[in-house]
Amino acid sequence: MIAHSFEGECFGPAQAPHGCTYVVDAIVEGPKLQTGANYLVDFCPAERSARATVSGAQRALHDALGCYRERNLEELDEFAGENTMCERVARAVWERMAAVLPGPPALAVLRVVVHESDVAHVEYERALGADATPALYTVSVRGRFMAARSLRGARFSESQQRLHGGTFVVDALFSGTTLDNGPNYLIDICLAEELVRRATAPLQQTHLDGDSTVLLKAAGVANATASGLAKALWTSIAQGLPPTHGLRGLKLVVAEHDASVAEYDGRLGHAPTPPTPTMRSALERRLMEKEPPGCESGRPLLAEDDPLIVPMMASWVCRGWPVDCRG
Repeated sequence: MIAHSFEGECFGPAQAPHGCTYVVDAIVEGPKLQTGANYLVDFCPAERSARATVSGAQRALHDALGCYRERNLEELDEFAGENTMCERVARAVWERMAAVLPGPPALAVLRVVVHESDVAHVEYERALGADATPALYTVSVRGRFMAARSLRGARFSESQQRLHGGTFVVDALFSGTTLDNGPNYLIDICLAEELVRRATAPLQQTHLDGDSTVLLKAAGVANATASGLAKALWTSIAQGLPPTHGLRGLKLVVAEHDASVAEYDGRLGHAPTPPTPTMRSALERRLMEKEPPGCESGRPLLAEDDPLIVPMMASWVCRGWPVDCRG
């Protein structure tokens, strides 16, 4: 739980003091598991662990959040003259954790995720060590729509070619390396949510094969597959972004259900990469969540009956709630 206020007319009522409860995840990655232990990081807090090398990740997160728990962020010197947006809070937690965690070769990357709500979060990711590359900010917002469709073509099953419907969950992930110097955010979360709402509104409670699919036709999508929908929504949202905005990447993720996900990932200002559908179980999706550095395309097709694909980088996640003593 924190209190803060923002400077700038663009924030409207948020210029007045208000509060927020953040849920914070810390994800650490490394190239290999510890010899003998066969894990990347000990799950136990440092004081309960017999190993002092990389066992303090959870303690580091707990201590970092303790600096802000039940505080007015405007009273802290480290935020003097800055708006304490989620992006800035994520970087502050990252810096405190990075100061006490071991760097390479034990750990390579630290990513801090600050959840503002159940449909919006911000990430700050950066490599550990003296030669770290520039950090990457990501702002994610979620929307959904309900629609009917039938999929045309011999490659679809008989049931898929029949009229059916579902609820599609849409995640839009905006990424970049620098924040706007004025408001101190990558993109206004309210703007991001509005862009997703505008893109999905024409699809809500419609028959996607009918005349209401102007959005799909504008993106050259003939079949309302999840990958086609991701491409169409990417096009709509990208066109709605301010032309001078400093964003560098946009990824659209459309989930039909927990084992069927399609992504469309492209750089803003450049031709987007081709859409690549992804089919995987919930466990596989979590394991494949993080793309290798420099990967700009969608992930390859992964059927539920394929062998489990394990990423090259091992990851460990710990979560903290600023509202209480959990770390």
